[in-house]
Formats: sequence, structure tokens, C-alpha cells
Amino acid sequence: MSEVPAGESIAEPRSAVRHEPHETEPHKRLTTPKPRRGQRSTDAPDTTIDPPSPMVEADIPFGNRADDANIDNFEPELVPATNPEADRAASPLGLPQRTLGAFIAAYAAVFSYYLILRHHRFATFDYDLGIFDQAVWLLSRGESFMTLRGLDFWGHHFEPAMLLFVPAYWLGAGASTLNVAMVISLSLGAIPVYRMARKHLDNDWLAVVVGAAFCMHYSSQWILQETFHPEIMAVTPMLFAWLAMSEERWRAAVGWIIFAVAWKEDVAMAVAMMGIVIGIRGHRRYGMMIFLGAAAYFGVATEIILPAMNGGEVFYGGLYGELGNSPADVAGTALTEPAMVLEVLYRQHAIGDARDLLAPFSFASLLSPLPLLMALPQFFASHLTINGFSTGNRIHYVAMPLVATTISAVEGIGRLKASLRPWLVGSIAATTLAFSAAWGVTQFSVEHDTAIWWQNENPRQDELERAVALVPGDASVSASYSFAPQLAHREQAWGFPNPWAPTNWATNPELLPDPDSIEWLVIDRRHLGPEATGLLAEILGSEDWVLEIDEQDIVVARRPDQSPRQSG
Repeated sequence: MSEVPAGESIAEPRSAVRHEPHETEPHKRLTTPKPRRGQRSTDAPDTTIDPPSPMVEADIPFGNRADDANIDNFEPELVPATNPEADRAASPLGLPQRTLGAFIAAYAAVFSYYLILRHHRFATFDYDLGIFDQAVWLLSRGESFMTLRGLDFWGHHFEPAMLLFVPAYWLGAGASTLNVAMVISLSLGAIPVYRMARKHLDNDWLAVVVGAAFCMHYSSQWILQETFHPEIMAVTPMLFAWLAMSEERWRAAVGWIIFAVAWKEDVAMAVAMMGIVIGIRGHRRYGMMIFLGAAAYFGVATEIILPAMNGGEVFYGGLYGELGNSPADVAGTALTEPAMVLEVLYRQHAIGDARDLLAPFSFASLLSPLPLLMALPQFFASHLTINGFSTGNRIHYVAMPLVATTISAVEGIGRLKASLRPWLVGSIAATTLAFSAAWGVTQFSVEHDTAIWWQNENPRQDELERAVALVPGDASVSASYSFAPQLAHREQAWGFPNPWAPTNWATNPELLPDPDSIEWLVIDRRHLGPEATGLLAEILGSEDWVLEIDEQDIVVARRPDQSPRQSG
């Protein structure tokens, strides 16, 4: 399906049905459809019109004048019209669909294995896997203050969909459950991409290639490698929402949108732009409803709920420096001082990041640029911060730009002549694989070792596991960042040097507890900077601590009134 120009439907246009009177000879009053493939026609050449209903008139043989004279009394036989799209949807899965399913299963299995192995070998961190793991564990126990982050769960971000994991945590789930769920969710995004591509290409195999290309985009790989983030869970619902809208299934679209924004309030910004896009394409009422609903959701979350849970402020307000303390402030600065905003975008390499996001799809997104509007809010929000950790195409902030880029690429294919579309799909396959090899993180990628996979056995694995095993399940602990995700299932888990020195700690240091309340220290000296190393030496030298482990740069210490957890 090619992109629909402004003022027309987002969906495939229905065939125009014309009922024209035939004032020719009597035997031409009724016309016949074009014979189906493999069907022989015994008639004279026919004049075919689009069928006016799901039933079309069968071929009418014309033999002699006697037959022609009785033509007015002839009642044509009605047979079902063929609908290739409906026939494909109703038919059993063919080889292309099974091939895509096998690819999705293999892709999900590989990345799930990598992430499970990574967590098992102590290569995951408090930011952000430990935070989300502790958050869901606390929610499953009726609590919500995340000591690893220094924020209430409902004041960190507005992510009500995280409650879906609570039943699994009642049964003992943990960080790997979050990671595997994220991998499966993103992998399933190939399905709506495949279905969108099939509408444009009318070729199942080419659509399979496009669906696989979405998963093989190097950004898709990196955001999985980064471990769990809620907005990654929103990628596939957003793709399904767009698919539903393209088919004018509005109730389904709204359902997918609600599911998507429930993962994080930022997703609502992309949904608001989605409303603008479909409004431009002719569905003004639905577009306005979606835009206003998303804007209201985002406003309530950021201006009411988050400040209410944070003493009247939003914790990430200071990330934009002189541009403002909220998205609204930044937007105002962009209007009044655009040069300042452009300078920040240049400094944060925004143009290069946009180019690199489009390149794996052979820049096909530029053939249908309107859906790229959905990428702009998050793209600008992440590139206008005063820090560098939120920019680039290898972190979770690229999730919504990736959705928009994928949709535009699929529609861009449809804008070409039918004879050129297979060539563009071939180009996308080649460039996606090339960028995956150069910038991805699979075992076939040049940068595979750059990713934190820990495929080889950790040489200190036994000591690391013993360190964690010593800490009782209900003890308060301050741990270095690689130990924190292993010790997050407790009400008092702190990221060292907290609570002695506020580090990556919310907005109010006064919420930090008295260091005397910390009962255990679990530290990997290799992950400490000079200041934290000096502070650790000072703590162990001046306070009453009993060393349980002090070897291979691993330190485990407890208060004298604490006892190690008994094995078994």
C-alpha cells in the first residue's frame, strides 16, 4: 500500500463501484467478470466492471438468437467473489509465515539466552535492570519506594503496565523474567511489520524479508542488549496499533494504543503525533481523538502524578539545563530561542544519529516521511539533554524513533512502482545485514565483543555467587552496581556509596537513611572509582564491621550482630 496523500484514508482505498446502464444489444445488457486463472471463457469479449457486492455474476453463455431473445428472463447464478487478502488470512499458515515464525523463535531464543547468561555471570547493573527488578518485587509485596533509585515507583515514571509482572513475582520471578519478556515482545514486532509489508507488496516472501529486517536493525539488537526497559515493551503494540489503523479497525487500534502508553508516559508523545498523522490523511475525527487523549494522558502523568509522588517536582526536570525544567519549557525555548536548541542538537550529533537510524532501511523511510513525525518528540527529548547517556541509537530512548522509521520504510516501499519494490526490498535486506554486521551485537557482528554478553565463564564466578549467598534475604545491604541486581529483592537495597554519599540518587538526599542502618556491604572493588574506593577503606577502618570475604577484589562485610545466611 502506498502512502495516502493528505485528505485521503490511511487504509487501502476500496474499489469504486459503478453501475452504468448498458444500452447496447440485448445480449450485452449483462456483463461478465474476467475469467479466473485457469478458467476458459467461451464468450465473446466482455466488458468488465468492478463487482458491486461480495457476490458477482457468473459467466453467461451466449449461443443463438433464441437464447438472446430470452435473455430478459435469465437469472444469473451468483458465486462468491475472490478476495486474495481475505483468502490468505483465512488459509492455514504457508511456508512464508512458518519461515517468519521460525526466524522470530530463533531470534528470541538467541537474545534470551544471551541476557540470561549475562545476568547469571554478574554483568547486569543497578541502572536500570536492578531498579526495575526491585520495583516489581516491591509492588508484589504492596510497597513502592525503590531504594536503588531513591524514588517511589509511581514518581519515577508512570508505567502501570509493570503491574502485569506482579503475579510472576509472586511465584519467584526475577530480572531474567523481565529480560526474556522484553525480548519476546520486541521479536513479535516482526509480525505487524510483515502484515503491513504484505499489504504493499502483495508478496509473502518479500514481506518476510521486511519483517526480519526490523529485528535485524542494529538498534533493535542494542536495545535488547541494554537489558529491560518498559518502553521496549511498547514497540510491538505501537506497530500493531498502526496496522489496525491502516485497516480501519479503530477499536483494536485504541486497545493497542492504551496498552502501549501504559508502559511509559513518554510513549504518549509518539501516540499524539500518530493522531496528527492520521488526521492529515483524512481521518480527522479519529486523529483528533487520539491526539487529545494522548496529550491529556501525558499531561496528567507528568504534571500531576509524577510531581505528586516527588514532593512537587519531576525528577528529570534538570536534565535539560538552560532549556527548561519540563517538556513544555523546552518547547517554549525552541520557539523563542531556536538558535540555542539547534546548538544543543548539533553538539549531541542529532543529524548523524538520524542518518544512522535510517540507513539500515536503505533510507526507504524518506519515501514516505509523514510517519516520521512520530519519532520527533522522543528524538528531540533525548538529544536536548545536558548529558550524553540519552543520545544515540543504541539505548532504549530510540524505541519510538525506531517504530516510526520502520513504519515509514514499509510505506516507502509501497510508493514505488510495483516493478521496483522487490529491488528496494533486496536493498533493505543487504543494508540491514551490512549494518548488523558492522554495528550490531550478534555473534556475526564486528562489535559483538563491545556488547556486555559474558559468553565466557566469569573467572570469579564462584566467589561472586558465594558473596551473594551470604546475605540474608531480609537484610539491608549496600552493594556495588554489578551486585545490586542480584540483591534487589528486598526493601533495603542501596547502590554503594549510598547512603554514605548520595550518588545517582533521586532529587532529595534527605531521604537517604542513616548509614548505621546498613547491615551488609557487598562490593566489587573493580567497579569503584578512586573516591568510592577511599570511602570504602574509611568505612571498613572506622566502623564496626566483620569481613566475610576479602579476596579477588570482592569484599563482603557485615555488622557484628548479623549472621551469614546458612547454605541449603
